[in-house]
Amino acid sequence: MILKSTNYQDYKEMLKYGKTKGMILSNKLFPKYSVYDKLILFQSLEEFTAIKNECKDNFFLRADNVIGKTPIPKYLKGQMHTKESAIPFIQEVKRTNPEFSIVYMEENERFLDPMHLIYTHGAFNFYFYWNHTLYIDYVGPFFDASNLTKGQIFHESFQIPFQELYFLDARNIRKFQTMQVPEKVFQEQWQRRKLELLKERLEYRKLIQSLTPIFAPCPDDILDKVINSICFYILENQASILPETGDHFGIQFNINRHDEIEVYEINRLERMIKKES
Repeated sequence: MILKSTNYQDYKEMLKYGKTKGMILSNKLFPKYSVYDKLILFQSLEEFTAIKNECKDNFFLRADNVIGKTPIPKYLKGQMHTKESAIPFIQEVKRTNPEFSIVYMEENERFLDPMHLIYTHGAFNFYFYWNHTLYIDYVGPFFDASNLTKGQIFHESFQIPFQELYFLDARNIRKFQTMQVPEKVFQEQWQRRKLELLKERLEYRKLIQSLTPIFAPCPDDILDKVINSICFYILENQASILPETGDHFGIQFNINRHDEIEVYEINRLERMIKKES
């Protein structure tokens, strides 16, 4: 089974897979901000060999499975690979569980700059309970959306009643704030994040070691940008978005070092860390 997001019939079948579905929806619903050019879902080393020639020199791989079946363990999260390093990863996935599939993720060239993942200007999770509440979680510079989706790190959180969304901006969002991280906790989180960056980007060790961030609230210009580009966009296009997402869904995105939005995934309820309503 080889499924390609560029083929319509394959596209519909790929929507049955949890991680893959979130990435496909980000591409379909937020084409301006989605980081993915192409997704290929396959199930074996033999199938990878069959598509190897159309793979780029560097790409991401991640284990995936049909929604509702055995969840993917955290250690099989997305990783950057070459055609050579992909082989032991695929073997590890199949050893872990033969039913698991692997998704090949080809990112747009403009998002492949490693500095984008080190020098982020922050990341967000917008989590919609339609007609009820919008939850916004934020992490600051040098952190990214994966920290939010794991439910491990939050620097600011907001809980906004749905009827207030149409009037939301950076100045009035503060009255809906429910959490702001203490500096001591921020520094503990930064030490863990730094180790994570060093593990993933050892070639930038000196640079990463030199970073000494302190906590600061999300700047107003970034808040206005994401409210206008994500929140208002969804409100204006709800007729086409909600049939794809359902009433409960989350959107995870980074703000890169050029203050551009990079949408990585749209998560349906079955893949989200549930918020208490």
